[in-house]
Amino acid sequence: MSSAGVVCSFQLPKIEIVGVSMGVLGFQGQLAMSLTWVKQLSSKIVCVANVYAIMEAPCNDALRCALAKAALVTTDDMPLTLKKKKLDFTAQDRVAGISDFTAMCQRSLEEGISFPLLGSAKDVLERIQRKLRRDFSALRIAGIESLPFRSLTEGRRCCAH
Repeated sequence: MSSAGVVCSFQLPKIEIVGVSMGVLGFQGQLAMSLTWVKQLSSKIVCVANVYAIMEAPCNDALRCALAKAALVTTDDMPLTLKKKKLDFTAQDRVAGISDFTAMCQRSLEEGISFPLLGSAKDVLERIQRKLRRDFSALRIAGIESLPFRSLTEGRRCCAH
């Protein structure tokens, strides 16, 4: 397959860019899809990826696997948004990860649903949780879980330079 081609699964419109399947929903569509999964108690992963992550995926097995397992991979920067528009997905708007997260918090608060905070370092998650409690005082956070980090392997150190 070429580096960009259209694929569809589960009625979720997607486009493939360098082997990564990305959703082509506008901001409101992404938010609605994510909230539908939460309400259905579906265990889904939504990744907000920038162009670096997409370009790194072909040579990073762990990243490629994580993105492949995601139910929805959305864009977090303008180059990917422009690529999608060039391929006739004109409804695609730029969604910054923080805008997506803030809107999800607001809608979750309005609809009385909770979600966990997953990833990053524990102190970062705790700061996010404090800020959310300040900005969305009634928001229910289902828990926080920091993922383990490890030092770069020799192979990754070589790639970083």
